[in-house]
Amino acid sequence: MTRPRGFSARYGHNTTRYSEGRRHILEHPQETLSRDWSQFIEIIRDRDLKAGLGLIGDSLEHSSDAYVDCLVELSKDRRFQIWDHGYDIHQSCRNPLGGLIVIAPIPTACINQFKEEGYTSHDTFFEAREIDAMRAELERFKEDGLLRNVATEGDGETHSTTNQNLQICPITPKSPFYRSFQFHPKVIDAVGALIGEPFVHYLDQIFLKPGQTGLGTNWHQDNAYFKVADPTKGTAMWVALHDATIENGTIHVIPGSHKTPFEHGRDPHSDHHIRCEVFEEQAVAIELPAGGVAFFNFGVAHATRANTTPNERAGLALHFLRTDHIPEHGYDRFTHLTGHGASGGQTEFGERIEGTWPAHVDRLLQA
Repeated sequence: MTRPRGFSARYGHNTTRYSEGRRHILEHPQETLSRDWSQFIEIIRDRDLKAGLGLIGDSLEHSSDAYVDCLVELSKDRRFQIWDHGYDIHQSCRNPLGGLIVIAPIPTACINQFKEEGYTSHDTFFEAREIDAMRAELERFKEDGLLRNVATEGDGETHSTTNQNLQICPITPKSPFYRSFQFHPKVIDAVGALIGEPFVHYLDQIFLKPGQTGLGTNWHQDNAYFKVADPTKGTAMWVALHDATIENGTIHVIPGSHKTPFEHGRDPHSDHHIRCEVFEEQAVAIELPAGGVAFFNFGVAHATRANTTPNERAGLALHFLRTDHIPEHGYDRFTHLTGHGASGGQTEFGERIEGTWPAHVDRLLQA
């Protein structure tokens, strides 16, 4: 079995646990194959997923049966997609049966849907504790008065006293927690799979729709704001901070609408937004549990509806753009997450932010 070139150099010695395990496997292959695979599954589930994948890969060259047993165990974990063809998002380990084990942030069907229809969704992207932390930070925003009601009485100017569309944009300058979120490995892997690399973090915001009074955000294409030459080279990632249903106004999209730029005009129900006209019968509602995500490229028309339920609903939206499509003179304005310009946040924030997400989650949950 041949591993991809550079795998050991990149991931081979990230952790002592990996190095010791790899050495034991290579020195005692028969003992390894007779042991319970749970140890290696746990290594994969540990902090360094890719190092764990390398450990599995080193051991599997000795036994196809062991490989199959390992796949059975891996398939029980929702974070792993096992592919049997050569679409390789990450550095991967070839197995004796000729396929690939790939740590995939989202299934291949989602990637294909994104390429063809401009959008996709995934129900189980973030863990429950991560969403709990995100909601805790949202509560801080509310307490600090950082959310602004952008809903108007229909004239685009007079702020509504009956309807609420609460927005905070941008988030990063106001929250070290969300500043670290953009470096989440799963986020970076998923975005890279969908639009390619290198890319930057372009924008972030939260919309909160209070129960009963929460107003939707009208139909629009993000590229009507961003004006990127090729809207398919950018994507929004919309995270459901609460269960998002038709009743509470979840996000809706028009599949394939990225192929046609729509004419936009001023939205009279917002103090600054624009809107476009679409064929409503083509709309698809994306219902998601808390922690689920929707991705849609900059050209896909989308909207949210009014929240008619008693409970609030919030959505977190981050936007990412391929580095080679950054508007002129904008290269240094955005956070570079991959590629030669990436510094883990050192360049943009004066300190390394990458890798701090787990600590921020722990801090918020312990507060």
